[in-house]
Amino acid sequence: MSERLSGFFADVAAKQQRTDNVTIARVGGDEFVMVIPNEQDPERLGKLAKDLLEKLCVPFEINGSHVNIGASIGITVFPNDGKTYEELLINADLAMYAAKERGRNTFALFTAEIAESAKTRLALEHDLKNAVRTKQLSVQYQPTICCKDGSIRGVEALARWQHPTLGNISPERFISIAEETGLVREIDRLVLQKAIEDIGGLMKSDLDIVLAVNISAAGIEDPFLVGEIAELIEVTGFDPTRLELEITESVAMRDPDSVCKSITGLRKLGIRLAIDDFGAGYSNLATLARLPFDTVKLDRSLVSGLASDREKQTIVKLGLTLASELGFETVVEGIEKLEELEFVATFGATFAQGFLFSPPVPVGELSTLLQPARLREIARAALKKHGSKAAPVAHPTVRVANG
Repeated sequence: MSERLSGFFADVAAKQQRTDNVTIARVGGDEFVMVIPNEQDPERLGKLAKDLLEKLCVPFEINGSHVNIGASIGITVFPNDGKTYEELLINADLAMYAAKERGRNTFALFTAEIAESAKTRLALEHDLKNAVRTKQLSVQYQPTICCKDGSIRGVEALARWQHPTLGNISPERFISIAEETGLVREIDRLVLQKAIEDIGGLMKSDLDIVLAVNISAAGIEDPFLVGEIAELIEVTGFDPTRLELEITESVAMRDPDSVCKSITGLRKLGIRLAIDDFGAGYSNLATLARLPFDTVKLDRSLVSGLASDREKQTIVKLGLTLASELGFETVVEGIEKLEELEFVATFGATFAQGFLFSPPVPVGELSTLLQPARLREIARAALKKHGSKAAPVAHPTVRVANG
């Protein structure tokens, strides 16, 4: 990498017939700092960054194999953005992270807006650390419905954060911070323990459901994960066959062999495994079929606008058919309309999940929701609201009943 960077700037200097040298320093495992003398024009710096990214995107050849890399570049200018080395390094770092948020292989110039955004994020990061340490995060539960008879198949446990001054912080926002700061494994533990306590209590009344809990990349790669879960199950008496751990498609696909080794121990405990967010990433069911999973969850992005989107209809039908042929159960997420439910049920979805049935709710509301009379009321309301617009379907899909 250092040779390619040096060669790039040597070529630039030769083309521009300039003698001032660019200083290049490695400041981390995969981070480099470049000091470019006598260059302050943002447009020229932006052009330079684009050319450098193109150079870096050319595959490296290592031992006969081609390796592709990506890069993000943050740019700051002396003296407009800062007058000391420390100030400039911090500003370049902030700009680099802003570039990463926009997607890989891009660049960003430092601005006052970036500085303010970083200040806000830093405060949120501090508050999240405190919330995790003091167990201020809560857990809510969203039911999963059987497409054949409308019965409750299970619930998914979802982390929620009610900030004391900012109100509800979206999971997308605080989970991304947790992943970057290493807090996500702690959140995994918190949610799993709380969910097992909550749903385990409900199961004592002979409630026959499956508890689904998300596990992060850091979690599935943690060598202590299996031991921790085994201990938790032993202490609480929770039936491991009623626990399903969800791993995102991107995590499962980035190193299938490693993931397979990690989940073998979970399998031995009797725990079910599910692929989450299928269709949002690699979408390689052939590779997934070789992994010991039970369930494939189709991502909500495939469902939004499904009724009028022929392309999505084709993708969903193919996904459901192939999953069934490979022996997976399927859960379609993000169901909000009766038409969507009837479509996925017609083409073989095993289960469905979404706001049509219920949003994520606290355990107290879940207990009420699981009462058969309450569920029938919800089903009748859904039929009354959407029934006149719904297309015919070959089998019943919205009779909702407990167990």
